[in-house]
Amino acid sequence: MSEQYSKEFKEALKTNKVVLRKIWVNQNSSKNQVSAQFIQRVKIPTQGTPNALIGFAQGGSTIEDPGYNLVTTIFSFKKEVADKLGLSSGEYFEQGSPIKYANDIFSTPVSIKVTENITKNPLAISQEPKLNPTSGEVLEYDGKPIYRHTELVEGESVNHTFLVADNQRTNSERSSITTMAAANQDVDA
Repeated sequence: MSEQYSKEFKEALKTNKVVLRKIWVNQNSSKNQVSAQFIQRVKIPTQGTPNALIGFAQGGSTIEDPGYNLVTTIFSFKKEVADKLGLSSGEYFEQGSPIKYANDIFSTPVSIKVTENITKNPLAISQEPKLNPTSGEVLEYDGKPIYRHTELVEGESVNHTFLVADNQRTNSERSSITTMAAANQDVDA
């Protein structure tokens, strides 16, 4: 996990719950909106192999947390709603910042759903295709760039859809799409 995160924030991420990372005023909106970035630790596929160590070696996870990745999503609030919820602009991952779980903010279980496909988000002008973190090469599925999409959804259990890149598939694999059910369960840290 990132060195910039406080010890308390790292512990909150280990619960696998969605955690508020930061909030800022949305300068691109004329509707008095704030943007909130949420983050969650999710189990990721082992890059087309049943071995999590290979997933780590290929850059899919970190040595301190093999088999997991941190995913983020951005969600907009009307400024007055954010104020009522006590959500002020700032970074919530720094030492001394309060830990805010999405489940508490929304008063219902919440997850970040990951969907990978070959379609760029038409509303995200700056969205780049998924890259191999080691080589910097664009990851492709059937010769087309892979894009990762995330969204905040209601519920503890979600089905993530991951594409296994062309260069990570073996001839014996029947399907190059991995759908993973994930449940956000508390983990003893």
